[in-house]
Amino acid sequence: MLYELLKYCPLEIMQCWRFDDISRGALICRQGEICQQFSLIVAGEVDVFYEAEDGRRYRQARYGKGDMLGELEIFESRHYICSVVAVGNVQLLSLPQAHFCRWLTLDNHFNQRMLRFFSQQYYQLSKKASSEQFVLAASARMPGIMAALSTI
Repeated sequence: MLYELLKYCPLEIMQCWRFDDISRGALICRQGEICQQFSLIVAGEVDVFYEAEDGRRYRQARYGKGDMLGELEIFESRHYICSVVAVGNVQLLSLPQAHFCRWLTLDNHFNQRMLRFFSQQYYQLSKKASSEQFVLAASARMPGIMAALSTI
């Protein structure tokens, strides 16, 4: 996955990457802070979680080698939707926003990979939302169905 993303990365962009060793338990992205960089996980795993106002954490995903961080928020310097913490020792490659945008402009291969990635993510999200709406609609009708069955 990493090779596929980076294989056509221009030299001027390759020189801008920063390599970070992150210790177990370290916070990598904080929910609510503005995203200023795009990162690729080189090694290790991270937990992505949403923190409610009451302090409870809800794990959304576990990412590993080849996964991206900040890919949603970086385009418009948005606030991180979730926080990200290192499960164990993690190695990251990180690129500042301006260089990330320049990379998209210069590297059509990367640009196409990102478009496919976002298309897949949006499709899966839409599919999940549709199935959840079906379940909600069915459960809302359930009392009526159960009442009708009880008269038979």
